[in-house]
Amino acid sequence: MLHRLFLCSAVVVSGFFFANSTYAQEPCSFADVVGTEQLDSFFNLLPSLSPEVADILADAGMTSAETLDWEGIYLVLEAEAEHFGDGLPDVAQIQLVEVMLCAGGVANLGEDFEYNKALFLADAALLGATVDVRLGFLNIFSDYFAAYLGTSQAAIDNAHNIIIQVFGAGSGGLPSYADYRVYGTGSKTVSEPFSSTGDLDGDGISNIDEYNAVLAAGGNLEIAILAMSNDSPFWPGNPALPVAKPLALGILVAIILLLGMRMARKS
Repeated sequence: MLHRLFLCSAVVVSGFFFANSTYAQEPCSFADVVGTEQLDSFFNLLPSLSPEVADILADAGMTSAETLDWEGIYLVLEAEAEHFGDGLPDVAQIQLVEVMLCAGGVANLGEDFEYNKALFLADAALLGATVDVRLGFLNIFSDYFAAYLGTSQAAIDNAHNIIIQVFGAGSGGLPSYADYRVYGTGSKTVSEPFSSTGDLDGDGISNIDEYNAVLAAGGNLEIAILAMSNDSPFWPGNPALPVAKPLALGILVAIILLLGMRMARKS
């Protein structure tokens, strides 16, 4: 019985750490495409695009790309709200997109990503030529925006309305506003799996709740991505696990993995 328990645990845990990590997969054409470098560069450019937007972000404590969470900021620009953001930083959402681009499991994700990217490149070129030349330079952040815009309708609304608020109603916002695709929202999906309130891994816990649980347990963004992208409970610090102490959990996981590898070699 104990042997079976360890075998099942080994399959579950090694499946979590290996099947859903870039370390165990064949080279992926989307690996490091989204990343965070474009987000960093875009955040640094924001003061030049709109000092007002940059000031509002700073007042909200968003002083780095890692803290950017700006869905709904256009409502603040319109003086219709004091707060914005959905609780899940952009960097977490775009990394979720990248992980799933390589891991699979979300229908048409690669195709939809490329579609959004092509739309954004065309939109940036048109806006740069007809509204403000600075908007044309947004094309260098096309991977970030392709990922970000696909996370939720709120993200699409945000980008569209920020352009209108900053550059005037005559700008028209995103020319392809109505055509961008939200990832994973096919006919069988009732929510937006990459949004804050979505449940990407289908474990019954929203992305934002898993993200907050990881951080509350002392985890970091990397662990949060693992927790949000896979329904296994075996992420370090999960308060729902019966082993409460991180050291004990680490030992348990190590033993299970070692047993799993030994069994695999014998078979």
